[in-house]
Amino acid sequence: FAVTSAGATMGGDDPSQEVSDSTRATPHTTYGMTKACGELLVSDYGRRNLVKSRAIRLPTIVVRAGKPNAATTSCYSSVIREPLAGVDVSLPIAGHVKHAVTSTRSVMAAMVILHDASTKTIEQVLGYDRTIFLPAVALSLNDLYTALNNVVKDDDRSLLGRIDYDDVDERLSEIVGSFPIKVNASRALQLGIPEAPTAEQLIREYAEDFPQALVPGLELKKVEEVTIPTQPHRSKLPVAVITGAGSGIGRAVALRLARDNKWHVVLAGRRKEPLQQTYEMTSCEPTEDRDQHLVI
Repeated sequence: FAVTSAGATMGGDDPSQEVSDSTRATPHTTYGMTKACGELLVSDYGRRNLVKSRAIRLPTIVVRAGKPNAATTSCYSSVIREPLAGVDVSLPIAGHVKHAVTSTRSVMAAMVILHDASTKTIEQVLGYDRTIFLPAVALSLNDLYTALNNVVKDDDRSLLGRIDYDDVDERLSEIVGSFPIKVNASRALQLGIPEAPTAEQLIREYAEDFPQALVPGLELKKVEEVTIPTQPHRSKLPVAVITGAGSGIGRAVALRLARDNKWHVVLAGRRKEPLQQTYEMTSCEPTEDRDQHLVI
């Protein structure tokens, strides 16, 4: 089973410092402490083969559907959700404070990948530490509101609800500003979990998934379509030779290129077994098509 944890397991006074799966848990809240306890139990139960367990630390999810909740960081959804609904909103966090976020779709995709990963893959990539950070992007309320105005049609911006910072809570802004925003999610990438979406992608995903939540008449700009010339023969595809593809950055690069289906990917390394594991971790099904794109 897959357990959801949170970045609240991390504490620190310098948000510019990078955190990773190996960063020591120093929670500053009871919530973070209980999440850290859960992570230790997941790893211990997995080590003892009592359950096939793994855990994932989630950043704040943007945009959350429905009504605002009482969470301190709920405003990172409100800055998008309420204006799109034509509702004015006063934000309690200063506009410049950056916070680690990702989208609902990204979380769901990551949970499926983590859940479906074989025990062999989990043991090879994660070892005894079964908890990973989900890739996140650091965005401020100003960043999100700017992105919102960029994706809404120019003639429809007047339909957006207004935002203001009249009720900013300096203490809350300081607390949120202390949360880590630089997340090293290299092990998640090794498992095939994709990078976090951009601010504009976050907004478009929400608008596509919850069109009924948008004020009537409001439309987003169409994404410019990029025409990719068809390849008359697979040999015309570029070839990427990935050295050290059996682990680390090499594996992450190989998995990323394999998902594009626009490359011939050659997996190179000193030992065949890790390369075979990278091959099996690709998102393609084990078909002839994949065999023509991936070579060990």
